[in-house]
Amino acid sequence: MILPIVKPGVSRYIQKYKSCAGVFRSLPPRLAACARTQAAHYFKEAFPMYKPYGVIPPIITPFDKDGRVDYSALAKMAVQLVDNGVHGLFPLGTTGEFYAVGDEEFVKILETVRDAVAGKTNRYGKPIQLIAGCSHITTREVCRLIKLVEGVGGYDAVSVLTPMFVSQTQEELYRRGIENGVPGLALLTGDEARTLEPNLS
Repeated sequence: MILPIVKPGVSRYIQKYKSCAGVFRSLPPRLAACARTQAAHYFKEAFPMYKPYGVIPPIITPFDKDGRVDYSALAKMAVQLVDNGVHGLFPLGTTGEFYAVGDEEFVKILETVRDAVAGKTNRYGKPIQLIAGCSHITTREVCRLIKLVEGVGGYDAVSVLTPMFVSQTQEELYRRGIENGVPGLALLTGDEARTLEPNLS
């Protein structure tokens, strides 16, 4: 699941989105359809759609012999990948050892990658895309990590694995996202094996 990072100045749309989206189940079918349409409009205003393109590899997190994150090696790797033609970077993604770092390391990893490629562009002359991995065993902790990414700044989107070891519905993911202040969390899901209702068409 890839979610765009919320840009400044859209809080009013997020509140309107919550008020519309929160009443779907309590309305008759026709009114619910109208509420969904209105919510979709507010969602588009609050979360300008990020469309990834090109090659954006998940990058490993290097550790030194004492088990500490090697930030110097991480920065060099980020620069080497960009200099060799990738269109973006995906720290703390699938192979990024996200499960092995604390909050301070999580933030510093994101800052290191961001700063290493600041000012660089890809072959299209566009800034390097940055996607932060924000996976955790619970949706509560996922939401907390997303807020850390927002605090770091400079990232286009986050990637989230659906909660591991359990299956959940779209409604359950949606509710947890709303409760934790990340209203877009449950609206995009790509892991069909881990959700009970994977079809978003």
